[in-house]
Amino acid sequence: MNTVFVIPLSVWRREIQPLAERAERAREASLRAGPAGTDDARTFASLLTEIETRVRRLASEGAGRATQLPELDVRAPLPWSEAIADQANRALGGLPGRQMMFVTPAGWGDTRALQTDETAPEGKAWRPTGQVSEHEATQQRWNTRLEAASRGGSEPLVPSGLDSRTLTMGLRKYVAAQDGREPVEAPVVYRDGSQAAPFPLHVVRMREDVPKGLNELRVALMSMRHSEMDVEVDACLLRNRDVSIARPAAETDDVATRRSYAQLVAIAAAGPRLVRVYQTGLEPANVGFYRALTRWLVAGGTRLVVVPMYFTKGGFEEGQPWSPR
Repeated sequence: MNTVFVIPLSVWRREIQPLAERAERAREASLRAGPAGTDDARTFASLLTEIETRVRRLASEGAGRATQLPELDVRAPLPWSEAIADQANRALGGLPGRQMMFVTPAGWGDTRALQTDETAPEGKAWRPTGQVSEHEATQQRWNTRLEAASRGGSEPLVPSGLDSRTLTMGLRKYVAAQDGREPVEAPVVYRDGSQAAPFPLHVVRMREDVPKGLNELRVALMSMRHSEMDVEVDACLLRNRDVSIARPAAETDDVATRRSYAQLVAIAAAGPRLVRVYQTGLEPANVGFYRALTRWLVAGGTRLVVVPMYFTKGGFEEGQPWSPR
C-alpha cells in the first residue's frame, strides 16, 4: 500500500518545484560519482525529507489531498516521476486539471539504494493493529518504536516523515519517568542514514497540569515557516535560514539541539514562564528542540513549563504540557 499525495500543479510549482529541482541535481551528481558521491547522496536524501514534509503539510492544510493506492511500481527514479503520476492517475480513474503526484514511502532516501539506482531491500514487515487510518497507523508505528527503545531494544528511533503532533506526543509519553523503568538513551537515525545524538527516555517526573500564575511567552519553533503564526507569537526560537537547509538531518538536529538549549537557559533566566511553542513540521528541528528541553529538565531546570501548540485547519490546538514535578 502506497500513500499518494495529489497536489495541484500551481501549488507544486510555488511550494515544491525549487526543492525538487535541487534534489534531481543532487541525485544525478551522486549517480555520476558512484560510491564516492556520499555527500550528494546525503543532500538528495535530506531534500527528499524536506519535500515530503512540505507535501504532508500542504495536504493537511487543504492545498492537496492524500489517498492510498495498492501495488504501485515504486522503482521509478523519483517519487514525483511521470511514471508514478501515470500509474496513480489511472488507479484514481483520471483527475481533472493538472496535478502532481508524490508517493511515499518508497525508500528513495536510502543512500545505498541511490548509489545502485535500486530500491533498498525490505526489512521485517510491520502491520498496524486493527483497521486504522494512515495517520493512526503512523502513530502506532512511532509508539511501537518508542516502546521498544524504552526497553533497551537496539532498533533506532526514526522520526523522518512524522507529523509534529505524532512525534511530540510520543516523545512526551516516553520522556516521562515511569515506575519500574530505567532511564534509556535511545539511538536516533534519520531516513538519510545520518545518526543523531541519542534521545533520553524515562528521565523526567512530569505533572499533567500547568501551574497557575505563570507569565506567558509564545514562541514559534522556527521563523518564516507559517504566516499564520506571525500574529500568535512573541518571538522565534530558531532561525529558518540556520536550520532549514540541505544537509544531513542529524546535523540539523544537532544545530537545533544546541541553539534550543541556549534559548531555554536565556528564557529561564528571566523568571518562571509558561512557554507556548508553535511547532513546525521539520522533524530534526522538533527532535532537537525536545532533546534540548529534556536535557535542560534533567539538569534541574524547573522554571519553565512548555506547552506544544499544533497547527490545524481551525487554528492551533494545545498539546500535553512538559511540566516537571
